[in-house]
Amino acid sequence: MYKEPSHHEKSKRINITIPVNVLNQIDRYVKSHHTNRSAFFKESALRAIASLE
Repeated sequence: MYKEPSHHEKSKRINITIPVNVLNQIDRYVKSHHTNRSAFFKESALRAIASLE
């Protein structure tokens, strides 16, 4: 099982390319769930990794 990193771990800024319509959907989701893009991508990545194990 993948262990989620501590909030005290160092973060790194990344640059990704994503279709505008997908980004718009993500922005609507994060706004309605009172979160942000970084948290969305982190949680999505951790779920994807966990589903592979």
